[in-house]
Amino acid sequence: ADAGAAAQPMPPPYSVAWLQGDELDPSLHTPGRLRRWVVDLRPEAEHKRGCFALTRHLPPAEAKRPEVREAVRAELREICDDGGVAPALLTSGDPRTDKGTPGLGAQLVREIVDEFLADGFANLGVLQGGFHALSLEQRSAMLVSDDVAPDFSSPGQTDRLAGAKAAAERAKAEAAKAGEKLTRVFSFGRKPARSKA
Repeated sequence: ADAGAAAQPMPPPYSVAWLQGDELDPSLHTPGRLRRWVVDLRPEAEHKRGCFALTRHLPPAEAKRPEVREAVRAELREICDDGGVAPALLTSGDPRTDKGTPGLGAQLVREIVDEFLADGFANLGVLQGGFHALSLEQRSAMLVSDDVAPDFSSPGQTDRLAGAKAAAERAKAEAAKAGEKLTRVFSFGRKPARSKA
């Protein structure tokens, strides 16, 4: 029995839900599935290139301070206590390695996970593979800071990104056209102003 136990792979350094990228995107939420509030542990420059809509950025320099981590957990407790929302940790790469957690280190990520679990966050998740595991479609759904260009570079993605931009421009033009028609309808349907007596 001991020989069989020794052949078993070691469990991960912490036991929480490993999440896939589509589980973080609030636009893909389906009934019965938890919404995820992302705790983005990536460096500032990476965060500015793209983040999910429901995100609390906790850059490495701040994440090293226990009082800041405690404040973030308190902030998320208020959000998560209403139900249907649970936190998810996002790192640059594999959260179990120092290379995947620049500025933090895998040990600090484990401490952050332990702190969330100790504070009663039962549905904590960690994005498996970190940001690098997200597909082009998942990355293109992210919000981008106005002053930083998104970085979706990889083979073949430039053409797909150009196609997505063209489709977005067409949709924007159609929405503007529909809004123009809607404005005209409402402008003719206004009630006359009442005179004050």
